[in-house]
Amino acid sequence: MFLGPKKMEVECSVENCIHWDSNYCTAKKLAVHHSGDGYAETSEGTCCKTFIHLTHAPTRHPFQPT
Repeated sequence: MFLGPKKMEVECSVENCIHWDSNYCTAKKLAVHHSGDGYAETSEGTCCKTFIHLTHAPTRHPFQPT
């Protein structure tokens, strides 16, 4: 029986993101893209496109699940 995709824990240290909760990402879906020339050699060449700054988010309590 297929139970669907497994949930993965994603550590995150970006405290000013609406998806941040105690060093973990609570977003239901992540979008990580390359940055710069389109070819990542290290983690420095990637960026999280799921990030939403707390001040740009709809009004909600910062620890409310998304």
